[in-house]
Amino acid sequence: MCQLTRFFNTFPTLVAMSSIIGIFIGTRISMMPLVCIEVVGVEMMPQAWSIVQTIGTLSAAAMNPTLGAVADSFGNFVPVLHILGVFFFISASILMMLPLGHKMDKRREHSDNLQSKI
Repeated sequence: MCQLTRFFNTFPTLVAMSSIIGIFIGTRISMMPLVCIEVVGVEMMPQAWSIVQTIGTLSAAAMNPTLGAVADSFGNFVPVLHILGVFFFISASILMMLPLGHKMDKRREHSDNLQSKI
């Protein structure tokens, strides 16, 4: 959606775009604890969640002034939305590789179990 901002050039279409982005970002935020449990398990969730929140806070603190400087230098927010869109694609790609990581962990556990039996 962020990559298509140049097509949203009237106020009603910008409202529609903002609403769609807001709905999906809200879903992402509410799903983060569940994804954290999925990745590290219930036992390690508090430690992993604190790391996730720390990284999120630090990146927000760094990105807001940086993206503001980009918007000021270009005179509009289109490049900023393109940058954010790329980051959304990267994070979605990483989440889509989660099943591959689970397969690799199971394969590693299986080979470790076979070596311990020998």
